[in-house]
Amino acid sequence: MDGIPNVVLRHLPDIAIRNYCILSNNLLNNSFFPGQWKKARVFPILKRGKDSSSPHSYRPISLLPNISKVFEVLVLKALNGHIKKKELMPNEQFGFRSGHSTIHAITKVTSDICWRINNAAQDLLSQTIFENKIDVAIICEQYKNLDSGVWVADKSGKAAIWTCGNRTVEGTTKILENGFTRAKIGGISIYSCYAAPSLTIEEFHSLVERLVTDAQNHSPKIVAGDFNAWADEWGSRETNARGRILLEALSRLNLVVANTGCVNTFRKREMGSVIDVTFVSDVLAKDLQWYVSDEYTHSDHQAIIFEIRHGKRLKRFRTKTERWAANRFDEEIFVEVLQQNTALEGSAENKALQIGEKLRRACDASMPRYVVSQKRAPNFWWNSEIGECRKACLKARRRSQRNRNRFGYEQLHEEYKNARKKLHVAIMKSKSEHFKRLCNEADTNPWGGAYKTVISKVKGKRSPPISSPTLLDEIVTDLFPQNVSITDLPTVEIDTAEVPMVSEKEVLEAADKIVGNKAPGLDSVPNKALKAAVKIAPNMFAEAFTTCLKEGVFPTQWKKQKLILVPKPNKPLGEASSYRPICLLNNTGKLFERVIYNRLIRIAEKDGGLSENQFGFRKGRSTTDALVLVANTAKTALDEGKCCAMITLDVKNAFNSAKWSKILESLMNLGVAKYLVRIVPNR
Repeated sequence: MDGIPNVVLRHLPDIAIRNYCILSNNLLNNSFFPGQWKKARVFPILKRGKDSSSPHSYRPISLLPNISKVFEVLVLKALNGHIKKKELMPNEQFGFRSGHSTIHAITKVTSDICWRINNAAQDLLSQTIFENKIDVAIICEQYKNLDSGVWVADKSGKAAIWTCGNRTVEGTTKILENGFTRAKIGGISIYSCYAAPSLTIEEFHSLVERLVTDAQNHSPKIVAGDFNAWADEWGSRETNARGRILLEALSRLNLVVANTGCVNTFRKREMGSVIDVTFVSDVLAKDLQWYVSDEYTHSDHQAIIFEIRHGKRLKRFRTKTERWAANRFDEEIFVEVLQQNTALEGSAENKALQIGEKLRRACDASMPRYVVSQKRAPNFWWNSEIGECRKACLKARRRSQRNRNRFGYEQLHEEYKNARKKLHVAIMKSKSEHFKRLCNEADTNPWGGAYKTVISKVKGKRSPPISSPTLLDEIVTDLFPQNVSITDLPTVEIDTAEVPMVSEKEVLEAADKIVGNKAPGLDSVPNKALKAAVKIAPNMFAEAFTTCLKEGVFPTQWKKQKLILVPKPNKPLGEASSYRPICLLNNTGKLFERVIYNRLIRIAEKDGGLSENQFGFRKGRSTTDALVLVANTAKTALDEGKCCAMITLDVKNAFNSAKWSKILESLMNLGVAKYLVRIVPNR
């Protein structure tokens, strides 16, 4: 409008720029926009394909003076700075924002749509797994990752392996990769792969080479996933560049294509292709049963189900366990049965066996045993309405696909879309109703279903126990190294007459330390039952413990333990360092341990015993006390102008690696009685 070219504004002299800055600041301070700068030259541009006689067919282009545009930019920057500082702009605002374009908005909308689709697809996947009793699911483009104990995902979160049966993960990739992940399950190395269609040929080739490099060291193996590659070998109409790269690379691994037939694994409207491929080792291909399922998945990809018979099959069955239902414990009946015979005879080993038998007989009479079922739990949100909606979706999709390129196809496809939407709404409605029921239940029963649901989310899904004997042996050997044989330790001779008898008071004091809700060991005797037994027959336990101390024997029956390997979060499964071992001893053995501990601690706590700086495992001392001592020591050093340094030392697997010879030497140096020194290594 002013006729001043842009090139002139770019080369203004310094004096003109300074004057313009002064003018702009005055205008901003007075909130004034000059009327001369508001005048614009308007050009109506006719929109393509529109009627020229209608005023709505034109797009107006207003050309303001260039000098006013510069001022507009200054005002806009000031506004943006204020909005950004105050966080006034919502995240959903993409127009007229720096770094936010229409492409970003479209990407966000597409991502939200995919999120909703994948959400329902993953829900239906869990139902398909339940109905078909699937042990392992190989997944691409998942909606969300599950707990690490049963779920292994790649670095990008686009490929995952889900152990949904009673198999456990025996090993994974140590370094996370983009595009694929590996998990060893049942002796088979399983790979889940995803190659996005946006990858260039060079990027796809790099992904496949990384996959081959990792897979060549593992056998037997299954390589499966969405490769977005075509090849005649797995039923595609033709072979493209990706297909040739994949075939050439995987031929080096001596893998065979498991895909059979020409059924499309990817279906979208009238189009379909075979881009989901399964490769297996020769040894696994003999008894392979592979097919594309026609079940509705709420995804463009069909579910592929295959069965491989390899190694020992784990059966699912209902079985009575040794564990008793402690919440139904009848103390009166327990006491009545136990009191019938509390006499013991024989050696320490025999007395331990007799106590165990008496406790089991009393437990059987006073409470029922648990019946453990290994059946899969159904999905909480599944109901008959959702089942009917899924059937309707499958029917509508089939009608739509069979009538493509025919009259009425658009209407049939619209019916299919409505059926999909109805299914998704039904799933969301069921979940919402279940959540409301939990909230209402929490008001009346705070420890009911709502509490259990929250705790299960916090703790995560429990991974099944390790089923591979070889892996279990490796982990146990690493966690519990045998540095020295017990027979190599020096013998300690004592006079049995000098061994003080265990009193009933000692037994009762030890029983007071037993926590009621702790998990029992192999004998499965609940703590509340053991406490009731000690209360009614302390003399029976005192007699057995005295015999053990005199013979220097910790009964074999009480040494047996149930080993629970708890996976550490975000650690590679299958490695010893990734598990925290929990050893559950028989509770009667724990009671005897407490008696020994109480006698040891009285000696260790005397003057000249334990160091004043020993805080661990001492009554009345905690980690907080240790931290206070460290802080005070550092403060004193700084106040006196001295240097102060703190060195921390973490001994790997310290307790399980401790040398028995050093333990005995320390006990003797403390002046511990010989009868106690003798029984410690026998423990």
